[in-house]
Formats: sequence, C-alpha cells, structure tokens
Amino acid sequence: MSISVVARGSPLSRAQVSEVQEMLKTIHPDSHFVCSYLDTTGDKDQHSSLMEMEKTNFFTKEIDEYLLSGKARIAIHSAKDLPDPLPKGLSLVALTRNISNRDILVLKAPLETLKPCARIGTSSMRRHVSIKSLLPDAECIDIRGTIEKRMKMIETGSLDGVVIAEAALLRLGLKVPYQIALEENLSPLQGRLAVVAREDDLEMAAFFAPMHKEILYLGSTPPSSFMYHYPLLTIKKRPVHNPLVEQCHSHIILTSKHAAEIFLSHCTKEMLAQKTIYAIGPTTAKVILEKGYIVHGIPDIACQEGMIAFLETLALEGSHFLLPRSSIARECIDTYLTERNIPFCVRALYDTIAEKKAHSPPWNHIDEIYFSSPSTVDACSRFFPDVFTNKEIRLTPIGPVTKKALEQSRNTIYEK
Repeated sequence: MSISVVARGSPLSRAQVSEVQEMLKTIHPDSHFVCSYLDTTGDKDQHSSLMEMEKTNFFTKEIDEYLLSGKARIAIHSAKDLPDPLPKGLSLVALTRNISNRDILVLKAPLETLKPCARIGTSSMRRHVSIKSLLPDAECIDIRGTIEKRMKMIETGSLDGVVIAEAALLRLGLKVPYQIALEENLSPLQGRLAVVAREDDLEMAAFFAPMHKEILYLGSTPPSSFMYHYPLLTIKKRPVHNPLVEQCHSHIILTSKHAAEIFLSHCTKEMLAQKTIYAIGPTTAKVILEKGYIVHGIPDIACQEGMIAFLETLALEGSHFLLPRSSIARECIDTYLTERNIPFCVRALYDTIAEKKAHSPPWNHIDEIYFSSPSTVDACSRFFPDVFTNKEIRLTPIGPVTKKALEQSRNTIYEK
C-alpha cells in the first residue's frame, strides 16, 4: 500500500519519518511512504521564544492544513510538538514506543570544569528549571534552531552547554563530547512519534492501530489529552476550618494543585491581600495565577525539600505560616519550621482515597505509566503489583519524592 505522508523538512523530522516507515513494515511489509516535506511557522520564525509555545500549533499549522486538504493521508510529528487538542477533523492514530524521554545537557568539557555562571542554552521553562536544579548559578539562554545549529553553538563557544532531547541525539546518531542526563521535569510525550490522520479516514486508523502505544496516567489531571487517563485516587474534601485564614498568618505554602484549588475557592482577595503565597512547583503556581492571585516564590525543586531550601534563603523573623494541604501530606516543612521556632498552622483540606475501577487499563497497549505522587505509587502497587516487574512497561515518576516511593515499592515487590 502506498501512503502519502507530510512532515517537517528538518533532518530530525526526516529521520522520524524513516523510523515510522521501518516500524510499519514489520506490520505491513508491502507498505511504503510517498513523502512531502514542509516548513512550518515554527521553522520559519527563528526569533519567537518557545517558552510559551507548548501545546500550540507553532510547529504543525501548515502540516495540519495540508492533511485536512486531502493532499496527504497521514502526518508524522514529534509527539511533544502536537497541539492539544488537535484541530477539528484530525485524529491521533498512533503513538510510537518511547525510545527515551530524558533531556541531555550537552557540554564541550567536563561538568567540573565549567566556569561560574555558565551559559546554557534551553528552549523551554521545563528545561530551564532542570538546569537551575543542577547548576543554580547558570545563565539560561533562550535558544532556537535545529539540533545541528544548537550543537554548533557549543563548538563555536557561544554557549557552554545546550539541553537537547536524548531521543533527538539517538535518531540523528549524534555523538557528543560530554553529557549529563536530566531525569526530572520530563515532557510526557518526549521521545515518541505521533501519526495523525483525518478523523474520517478509518482505513488509516485501522492500518496504524497495531503500532499504537498508550501512556497510562494514574493521577487526577493528565498533562496531555493523548494519555490514557486511569485515576486511582479520589479527592474527598473535608469540612473547612473556620476561620480558614487568620490575621496572624503572614505566609501561605501551597504544596499541591488540589490544595490550591480547594483553599482558594474558599478565599477572597481581601482575605489574602497582605499574605505572601509560595507554590511548591509550576503546576501549583499555575492554579494560583489562574485564580487571580500572585505567587511570591517557587522553589527550584518541586518538593517539600526544595521548599525548605528556598525558605532557607529568606528572612522569616516574625512570620507565621499557614499550610493548607492533604490529610496525608508529609511533614518535612512542619519539622523545619518547628526547628526554627517559626509558628505555623496546618489545615487538612482533603483526603486522598485509593479506588480501583470496575474496568482494567488496556495493558496490551500500554508501554509507560506516569506516577504523579507517592499515593499513586501506593495505589498501583496495591491494585496492579505485576506492573512493577513487567520489563515491557516503563515506570516514570514525577518529582524526586515520587521517584523515591517508586523505588521503594519496586524493592518491596521484588523481595516478595
């Protein structure tokens, strides 16, 4: 079968098209691609920052239009470049297996030889956060261009390092002088390729279905609509403490998006007008900002330990903290504030309850599971312990605390 394909014209995109074609031949040996390559808005515009372009059609607009016009049967993209949701009339018919979701800090020289305030090229806020966690004094430079252009920035000395997806290096067969794997703040779709067709092209949907791999997300709100959502936890709100916020409270720490949503739903601008609000990480900060409040600080590492490191940089004499959170939240911040003789109040706003659904996930198609919290790890080990020993399924934790919980669960199950 001859299949017309449209994709971007970069060397990486062409390598991705070849990869999908080779994968498809193992299922349909007589298939072959007839390819058209386009420059998209994102390829032509080399000046706009990518910091706010996630989930937009910056790299897909012209390809989407070409596909909708009927000039091609399918389009092939880096999955992380997909607009979310897809334009009306288009459908995702396959996500390929993830070859690597890690980012790589590519360096010209060993890490220990980096000068202070090293200039590191990044292209997303997610990568910016990863670099600041590793190199707090680094200067993150917003960069654009192909992988080859980014590598050239190191060779010429204009940058001390750049962050590149490991999948891109693998697909292009590029060798780098020195590299450090960045395994936090990962994009859930990075490393995968996406095959998109028109919604009414049922033949293409059936043709590519055997190639499709699902990403199972066990938390409450998946970061992408292209993930298979199977929430194992139910949030049960508790009666609200009255008064929720007292005049003595000078600082508020919100350690989850659920805490932020519930807490702020019971507050007014007047109640929080003179309060300093800290968010545990970008996701929680986003909820606060969307509610119309100011976030006065976010730690470099999104966990209680990261918040403690952030608090260590502040003058907190005379402060009184309010900690609205889950009833099962860890008490690291409590211990820290107690040791510093800083008064605080805890408000348990909700309970997290593990519940197994009547139906099971489509295990035959799942090749990766995302754990959003230690609670999701505990629930999965309780309901689906076999996944921890299944070598065909990648287990991906979000954040260092969840990573530790995942390692502990794996060790416990292996010992049984």
